[in-house]
Amino acid sequence: SNLIFNNSFRAYRRYLRTKATFCANSRIAAQSEAVFSNVTPYLCLGRSIYPEAIRGALPLNDIQITFIGAGNMAASLIGGLRKQGVAAEKIRASDPGAAQLQAIQQAFAISTYSDNSVAIADADVIVLAVKPQVMRTVCEQLAPYLTANQLIISIAAGITSASLSQWLGERAIVRC
Repeated sequence: SNLIFNNSFRAYRRYLRTKATFCANSRIAAQSEAVFSNVTPYLCLGRSIYPEAIRGALPLNDIQITFIGAGNMAASLIGGLRKQGVAAEKIRASDPGAAQLQAIQQAFAISTYSDNSVAIADADVIVLAVKPQVMRTVCEQLAPYLTANQLIISIAAGITSASLSQWLGERAIVRC
């Protein structure tokens, strides 16, 4: 499994809800669905929360989503979220490129940042959408600013869960 939850019921439940919505809303639905279908239900007091979590899927307008990286993959996911009715104020993006930030802000009317630590403040879900060659640097810079309640989703190819855990510390991490 590509999941790390440290026995956190809350993080796992947030993962299931977010993953169900991302599977339905993104262009990478087939890949996400394959990861999602392989999840072994977390057992709490002897019963599975998997069906309950799917039935009570959290509306994405109730959570703050921050994209670290504002390239083509992030733009595709943001476009899908906006098309599904997710409010612009619930989506943020951070990128070092001013031109990229301006383009994504104009296209989707979302808040953009050049400082990752500011962008992730009070975020519920952080989507790591950076090139694999800069992932380690980005993760190590983000790690001191992350909180225990934030769910991290990586869409970078070729980066293992073990590497993400090493760079970010032990926390809820989903690798698509």
